[in-house]
Amino acid sequence: MTIEEFKDELQKLTDINELNTLGNTYGQNSEYDKAIACFERILEIEPENSAAICNLGLANDYLDNFDTAVEFYLKASELDADFQEPVINLAMLFSRNGRYDESLEQWDKLLEKNPNDHLIYNDKAIVYIYKRDFQAALECSLKAIELEPNFTPALNNIGAVYFELKEYEKAEETFKKVIKLKPQDYMAIVNLGLVQQRQGDHLSAINNFMQALEINPSFYVALNNLGWAYHEMGKFELAIECYEKALLIDPTYETAKINLKDAKEALAKKTK
Repeated sequence: MTIEEFKDELQKLTDINELNTLGNTYGQNSEYDKAIACFERILEIEPENSAAICNLGLANDYLDNFDTAVEFYLKASELDADFQEPVINLAMLFSRNGRYDESLEQWDKLLEKNPNDHLIYNDKAIVYIYKRDFQAALECSLKAIELEPNFTPALNNIGAVYFELKEYEKAEETFKKVIKLKPQDYMAIVNLGLVQQRQGDHLSAINNFMQALEINPSFYVALNNLGWAYHEMGKFELAIECYEKALLIDPTYETAKINLKDAKEALAKKTK
């Protein structure tokens, strides 16, 4: 069935809820042309349906149609000032495209109506981290923790900020707190390992990287970090093994490619 034939079939449907469910199903299956057709059919029936307009933005977002997605998100939020989803989607779209100030504007709009929402402060902190404005990121993360003291994503952000600021003791303390609250948080375990590695404690770092891999064996970043710990200790054979395993999982991982090349060169010099 061509997309035009599909659109003709949609003309038989008049129930907005049915069309919305159908559109969401096609979207979840990455059949965005059909999803768009469903949402456009809704707008033929109800031209100012903000949910359908937002979903058109989302479909175009997935298709990397940046300007079109922005247009739909803005229209949806204008039609319904209390509809948060298009504002959140727009903030995230701007952030993914490096337009951080515009992303922050959207998060601030949400905070005006939801001043005690720890999730929004956390998302805003992430944008500041991308901007490398670590002080602002820390302030937002601390506000999120003030509102929700055991919120581990914000604690992870705080640890990451301390790491970037080279406040390694604070970073280590923060990641340990995350792990105490959430023992299976392999990202926090890896981050703790990175802090320890930066401080020269390679054995503790190796233990943490291995622990993270026990929880998530396919976490190629942990394999690369484990390889780098061995690398710095001069154990080039073990480092090479880790880098190669990381590349088996993600052949496009450039950091592991570079590290593998360096480790092989270092091993060749060592064995001469």
